[in-house]
Amino acid sequence: MKGWAGFLLIGTGVFFILFSAIFFIAALAPPYDVSIIITAVVLLIIGFIPLGIFIYLKKNERPPEVRIEQNVNIGSDDLVSGKRRFKEMKCRSCSGPITSENVKLGDMGLSVICPYCGTTYSIEEDPIW
Repeated sequence: MKGWAGFLLIGTGVFFILFSAIFFIAALAPPYDVSIIITAVVLLIIGFIPLGIFIYLKKNERPPEVRIEQNVNIGSDDLVSGKRRFKEMKCRSCSGPITSENVKLGDMGLSVICPYCGTTYSIEEDPIW
């Protein structure tokens, strides 16, 4: 609900309730007239209607939509600390030297193809921690 609509509803309700209070005070003075009390009660009821509408609208008001975005960028420097270097590796079958060109990243992880004997095997990496 807009601020001006709530202000208008509350202002109207308070105005009629205060106006009904004046009629109740006037009804206490002689000569006592029942019509003044009835008018005060009607004004009191009319004053509570806009206040009730305000409370109903405030209670059923939708909360503002909250949108949360989070971007996470992880580079290779963030994952492993310290220096990284290629370890000298040898083929498990023929003990021939393996270079970084012989290591491929495939669906099953890192795999090595020996340029001398053609043996292919996967490299299992132990966790750092």
